[in-house]
Amino acid sequence: MHIHQQINEQFPMRNTEEQKEAFRNWTMEKIQEYGYTAQVEATDKKQKTKNILVGNPDDAEVIFTAHYDTARRSVVPNMMMPRCVIGSYLYATLMVVPLLVVSIVLGELVAKWTGIEALDRIVYLIVYFGLFYYMMFGGPVNKNNANDNTSGCAALLAIMENMRPEDRNKAAFVFFDNEEIGLVGSRGFAKLHPEIKKNKPIVNLDCVANGDQVLLISKKKAEMGAVYAALKDTMSSNEEYQVHFFGKRGSMMNSDHSQFDLGMGVCACKKAPVVKFACGRIHTPKDTVANTANIDFLAQWMVRMLEKI
Repeated sequence: MHIHQQINEQFPMRNTEEQKEAFRNWTMEKIQEYGYTAQVEATDKKQKTKNILVGNPDDAEVIFTAHYDTARRSVVPNMMMPRCVIGSYLYATLMVVPLLVVSIVLGELVAKWTGIEALDRIVYLIVYFGLFYYMMFGGPVNKNNANDNTSGCAALLAIMENMRPEDRNKAAFVFFDNEEIGLVGSRGFAKLHPEIKKNKPIVNLDCVANGDQVLLISKKKAEMGAVYAALKDTMSSNEEYQVHFFGKRGSMMNSDHSQFDLGMGVCACKKAPVVKFACGRIHTPKDTVANTANIDFLAQWMVRMLEKI
């Protein structure tokens, strides 16, 4: 059984602490089975955010990352448009319109019912932020997360499984926690490891299994390094996939790599009119599509890159 299928069947939801702990325990066993050392690192004193670290991030030449937590169900499907900044902002605005409408209507009704005009603003603020909080932290857990981000977790494990023994010291891996509530795990990791934040190439895999258009979006400093050059050199032509290299300018991919000066983000999309590339179904029960061939393709690419550097 493919590693993605194993995760998807056993740990489709990784939102509550119990669900996350079960996944961490299973992942640690799998990592040790592959012959690697791993540890769980809490990024805060209350230990509410726990990343899984594999290998030695301080000495590695590149760090592969992916977030393992899953999101609450969204009222409006999350749509990634990594090469359409305006479209991304417009869509994000659209997502909050229902909250605004409900908040304003309820505020007006309460003010009219009580006869206290000032209550409309108070009720509006309470309802709006209450609904927003509920969507982020209190809504129903999304039961299907095949692409976001079971695919990224599976890709990290596939890279580990296929690396040559002589290349193992070149790479480290981090499974980030709490990406879905504001990149909390990667922010905490960057704070704990400032040298890594400033000087280490990070290749982050997020939503990589639904689409034949593979995008690698990099910060300028990352594009000047050996890892980026090796990624380009080892990307051979492929009939099934089209790989695109883009810079941060003109791109919109808000994931964990954004916390690092040499951050590079990888995602998979489908071609779309106007916005060029799109990845949908995220944060909804329809996130059930994941092509395991994508994961194998990315793992092979990253393994070739490690052989090159």
